[in-house]
Amino acid sequence: MTASKSIDSQAKVWLFAQILGCAAALLLSSGCTTQKHSRSQNLPTEAGIAGAHTEFYDSFGDGEQALAAALTQARSESKRVLLNLGANWCSDSRNMCYLLEDDPRIRALIERSYVQVRVDVNQRRADPRNPWVQQRFQRPLQRGIPVLLVLDSDGALLNTNSSERLRDTDHAQPGKVLRYLRKWAHK
Repeated sequence: MTASKSIDSQAKVWLFAQILGCAAALLLSSGCTTQKHSRSQNLPTEAGIAGAHTEFYDSFGDGEQALAAALTQARSESKRVLLNLGANWCSDSRNMCYLLEDDPRIRALIERSYVQVRVDVNQRRADPRNPWVQQRFQRPLQRGIPVLLVLDSDGALLNTNSSERLRDTDHAQPGKVLRYLRKWAHK
């Protein structure tokens, strides 16, 4: 009887360790997991599919072409380019997009001073999306996504110091995002 209880206890401990290990691996591998912005709890559905979310980043689009169009527009409007790098699976990327759209002060500043372009940099597949971003802009994805890069209308990177850039969870701090965008806005 004692040997069977000991085996049951060992099996329970082993099972618990397996579940805990899987949960930890899932959390560590997911990267963007925080959901602080209010709309993250009520993501809109597409075509009535429950659980689906809006795609902010064009998963099939050519990021270089989108950036070229944004640069042309920025030159004609005397604005800077706000290059938003992220992925649709990333809650931090989605929440930053929601913040940039929903906060009236931030949205007004972007409309006045920037041409915003979103580029999908999903690296979870065998073929990373838009890998040219890493070479052209000094490996901006090293610290995670989303990444907001500020370019002049000729395409030169202005916010070159990666340690000064916004962090992936800064979508939870609208004032910080607003101050950052004001700092880099066209004077």
